[in-house]
Amino acid sequence: PAAAGLILCGLGRDGVEGFQALRARGGLTGLLALTHAAVGNLNRACLEAEVVDEVLEPDGLVERITPLGRARA
Repeated sequence: PAAAGLILCGLGRDGVEGFQALRARGGLTGLLALTHAAVGNLNRACLEAEVVDEVLEPDGLVERITPLGRARA
């Protein structure tokens, strides 16, 4: 992907707009699973808006995003 965005937790809906813009430009979006988010309102809003490519568990987070950075190097 041209870029990637990751939401761990948050409030409101600003991440929805950010993920929409990112995906419109060929980016990859991911968020931490609701069961692990300290505050899950933003995570839930993104899921409801269907702007999430991947839902990630903490154990696999580093393994998933590390190759994305290496591909850009």
